[in-house]
Amino acid sequence: MAFDITSVLKGVSDSDTATNVRRLPLELLDPDPDNFYSLAGIDELADNIAMVGLQQPLLVRPSEEPGRYTIISGHRRRAAIQLLQDGEDDSAHMFDKGVPCIIDNDLLMDPRSPEAKALRELQVIYANSATRVLSAAEISKQAERIEALLYTLKEQGYAFPGRMRNHIAKICQVSQSKIARLHAIRENLVPELLERFDAGQINESVAYRISQEKNSVQACIDWEIESGWETVDTPTIESVIRGIKHRPELKPAAAEAVSMKTDGFNPEAYLQERAEEDENFFWMLKEIADLFIPCLRKVPDRREGIETLKRTYKSAGGSYLMGICWTGKPNGLRMVRGVDGFDITRTWTDVYDMLCRIALARAAKPEPKALARKDPPPSPAAGNGLHWSTGTPTEEGIYEMRVGISLEETPQTAMWSRMKWNGNGWEHIGTGAPIATGMTVYRWVKLPEV
Repeated sequence: MAFDITSVLKGVSDSDTATNVRRLPLELLDPDPDNFYSLAGIDELADNIAMVGLQQPLLVRPSEEPGRYTIISGHRRRAAIQLLQDGEDDSAHMFDKGVPCIIDNDLLMDPRSPEAKALRELQVIYANSATRVLSAAEISKQAERIEALLYTLKEQGYAFPGRMRNHIAKICQVSQSKIARLHAIRENLVPELLERFDAGQINESVAYRISQEKNSVQACIDWEIESGWETVDTPTIESVIRGIKHRPELKPAAAEAVSMKTDGFNPEAYLQERAEEDENFFWMLKEIADLFIPCLRKVPDRREGIETLKRTYKSAGGSYLMGICWTGKPNGLRMVRGVDGFDITRTWTDVYDMLCRIALARAAKPEPKALARKDPPPSPAAGNGLHWSTGTPTEEGIYEMRVGISLEETPQTAMWSRMKWNGNGWEHIGTGAPIATGMTVYRWVKLPEV
């Protein structure tokens, strides 16, 4: 079906002129759990409402629970009204007869469906775009979330004529060029500077200019400025970047040189350390690759594959095989293996390329038949009396086992692993960390202590 943003968000765009205003009890108005906007300035807003009254009704929709309503637009107003009702002055009784609300009944579909959830959240975003003055950082987060929601709708059969960026800009109510700049900032700015941008310390033009530089230069910029970011403008940052690029020790090969902040930076030592980290990250990724590869097989395009990988796992995480704990972040994948002291993060682009290498290597060199058969013998030599068992172990110790790992958006994948049974549950060898939920144990064999 074709995606018509005007018809989908009609209930929001027409809310200012709607006449179906009803007074609803405050205790029946629930915040939308998907609302990610700040509730700052509630005290000032409460004082304003106490002085001049509520100037704009809240926009709500019927909740799944009969008789209750979920807020589309008006989360700050609801919080301010709650603050007034909790007070002891005359303003505490302003809304005894209820809060003025406009009820939107346009979304007539199964409220539990992915389609309905995505459209409801788009309504929240559209309404807040119209009623709030958002910072560049807030708009960039908003655009990132809108893109994920539109891809959800695309998977449900919606068609998007034209460029996706055009739809994102229309919902955010800003220009396409601004969306492109904010996307570049969120994708390319190093984590330290992105935190400053989100905190409002770096303005949009400066952040965009910095995002065009390599990570090694960005790391030096953060060290060069140190403080006073609020006063840095584009000409200033241009001057700082030129000075950094003229340093003799800054070579193109020295990417992401955070250690350049210290005296005596050695590019050769850094590159060797970086190569070792890449090797260790690649080794850890191979151990859990089966968790990620299934979601990429349906996306042959590299750019879309990277976006799919990021969208699926940027807020996921787990503690699974070989003592490896992984956490998805907006900027990349972090993996930790405490027994070796590994704590490494790589961008989603790097992760995608590594997964492709792993998949190609597997396709070119399939597992030997002895390893691929349904029930291989335990790893110790045959004839030692070991045998496969199911159910709950009765002895503490190290076990070789066949397990199934499942995530919300990927099918369950069977894998081999070694784990420790502590008498009450499974844990990682060496770290003692408990195994995360979502694991099914098919069969196991206890290994000798030797």
